[in-house]
Amino acid sequence: MSRWTFWEWVAYAVLFVAALIVAADQGIKLSPSLMEKASGIILSSYWAFAPLVFVLLATAILIASQLGWLGSRLARSAELHLRYYGDERPPTIVSHVDVWRWYSLRNAMAVMTAQGVMSASITIIFITFDQPVLAGTLEVRSADFVVPKHEVKEFNNRFAIIAINDPPPGVLDILIINR
Repeated sequence: MSRWTFWEWVAYAVLFVAALIVAADQGIKLSPSLMEKASGIILSSYWAFAPLVFVLLATAILIASQLGWLGSRLARSAELHLRYYGDERPPTIVSHVDVWRWYSLRNAMAVMTAQGVMSASITIIFITFDQPVLAGTLEVRSADFVVPKHEVKEFNNRFAIIAINDPPPGVLDILIINR
């Protein structure tokens, strides 16, 4: 219930009204003194169908909400800020918004050439979003250094995979922006 949206609460309230109608109807019908005072819609044959109408309305609201026809279940943005150290240590998280899990995989390679052995490494960053995010623009930037050559390998509303040449020391900012 802590993650219910507005529309889920509305559907729950509509189900509650349907239950109240059933309870009120039975209470009025079982009490002769209340039955004498009852009038109008409560005595009509349509009153018996009111709970069904409210249950169907609540069901329609829940289905429309889950299909994305009511409201938006997508987060507008997501951010991940990682501190790299420029050595063998893994990065540490500085801050994040709408990120459930992340992992930074460093692939070190040694290449033998005529001039000798050259080493290079590529870091692959895997990000899984907490709430699905509206897939807009994924930006990789830093205020601390010029961002090395990088490529967004995959990006959708659930996750992102980014390959980047060894990030130098500083904070790397990964932002999903929807303008």
